[in-house]
Amino acid sequence: MNETIKSILGRRSVKEYRPEQIKAEELEMILLAGRYAPSGMNRQPWLFVVIQNKDELIKIKETLQKNMPAPPGGGRRPHLLETAPTLIIVFGQDGASTTIHDCTLAMGNMMIAAASLGIGSNWIHAVVKDLFLFEEGKALKKEWGVSDEYIPYAAAVFGYQAKEPMYRPPRKEGVVKIIS
Repeated sequence: MNETIKSILGRRSVKEYRPEQIKAEELEMILLAGRYAPSGMNRQPWLFVVIQNKDELIKIKETLQKNMPAPPGGGRRPHLLETAPTLIIVFGQDGASTTIHDCTLAMGNMMIAAASLGIGSNWIHAVVKDLFLFEEGKALKKEWGVSDEYIPYAAAVFGYQAKEPMYRPPRKEGVVKIIS
């Protein structure tokens, strides 16, 4: 099995991270992998916003928690934005029917590239779906210099894992149909 396939099959959603920041050269490789994702008519409609400032990450977490109901259930593990040192948000230029696909493919490339470098990641849908609905989120987007023509399509945290991810259950059977 080649190294690319090993990275894809071995990637897990990491829930807790060590505090040290990702090395600059590793971050550059992750972002380069995102930039090389396929895109409709090679439009490359994305804008990658990388947040490594801890205060900014906490501000995002607090905005989400203030404006959204608490998840059901009892115990609480640390919030991903409390432990992960890096958040990458993929924004896309509004207007083309392929933008959502282009941007999510870019994030997929980044998550696989991170796994190949020994860096954990975890998709955070609330950042995409909810953060920019609130005034505080809109203000953050403006602070970051992201114009209104850009819509968030993907977000994930990245960092060195603090502990081994949980065992991955077997993949579902019967989800492939080959027509030949």
